[in-house]
Amino acid sequence: MSERDYLEDTFTVQHSGVFDFNGLYRLLRKWFKQCKYNLTEPAYKDLREEGGRNVKMKWIAKRKITDYVRYMIETEISLRNLEEVMVKKRKMTKADLSISILAYIDKDYEETWYRKSFYKFMREVYDKFAQGPQYESMEKDLKRDLRAIADEIKTYLNLFKQRD
Repeated sequence: MSERDYLEDTFTVQHSGVFDFNGLYRLLRKWFKQCKYNLTEPAYKDLREEGGRNVKMKWIAKRKITDYVRYMIETEISLRNLEEVMVKKRKMTKADLSISILAYIDKDYEETWYRKSFYKFMREVYDKFAQGPQYESMEKDLKRDLRAIADEIKTYLNLFKQRD
């Protein structure tokens, strides 16, 4: 089984109002493609209830760094009380939007070192002593990607706030 090192930084945004969801969707997909992430959408639910329409989707983005390490970004997008409205002859979305992004480094994702206990022990030694500084650099790189996508979403929704 692969080893996952989760980043302490996670990103969540909530927004209520009218916005161009199709534009946001395209922006996020384009960002993942430009940053060389392989994006999949393993879950999509479109629920129509009495209170309105709700949409939930989950994306998993993978970026291979080495044969041993890859970056993973899991994104959950939820739209509640979804309505399509016309604003200046343009189709927009009125909804309660929630986006959660979780990032982690996936080590030994091909499970090469997991098969025997001795190999697992050797992997732990390798990770701790041989690759420690390199993992710190990788973690900084993944944090930079997480901040970049967070800033893209905030800018698109005009929610940008100054960071400390």
